[in-house]
Amino acid sequence: MSMFNQSRVVRYFSSIAVANNFDVEIFVGKAQGLEVKTKGDFLPRIITEVNSFGKLFIHMEDGFSHPNRSHIIIHTHILNSLFIRDTVQASVLDLHGGSFVFEGTDASSCYMSGFIDSFKVTAFGSAQINAVELEAQSIAVSCNHSSQVSLCAKQTLVGTAYGNCNIRYKGKPSVDIFNSGQSRIDSY
Repeated sequence: MSMFNQSRVVRYFSSIAVANNFDVEIFVGKAQGLEVKTKGDFLPRIITEVNSFGKLFIHMEDGFSHPNRSHIIIHTHILNSLFIRDTVQASVLDLHGGSFVFEGTDASSCYMSGFIDSFKVTAFGSAQINAVELEAQSIAVSCNHSSQVSLCAKQTLVGTAYGNCNIRYKGKPSVDIFNSGQSRIDSY
């Protein structure tokens, strides 16, 4: 099957939301750019639009699905938040700055690296978040169902854990997490 490649120009964004069946690589601190790669000629069915609040939405056209995963490469000057769902697999490299908000749901997964001051993490369903290489001074986490979250906290780690989720953390922060069900909180 042939590979199709397209560079896209979108308005300025500082937040990203991705749904459906994509592999996404996000490079922070670079000139803004967006590239879409597919195995199959369905590039026009991949929606990339920025709303008036500066959030980039990436998803398939309503009612369309394809068995092959599409690859999205994003370069951005700054990233304040990322929201992923469905079976999205994302990586965020060289994240830096003040605060960052992340939400992962369904069977999504994400790897993150960099240095930030505060980090707010929400994980539902069977989401997997590996942020051990994203050093944060303070982290607020909310974890539910069977999600798996790995973090690196320097000063504080607070939040809630419900269901059968697992939170693992690196560092020596003060920890204040309410947990119930069979959820676990462990240090590395």
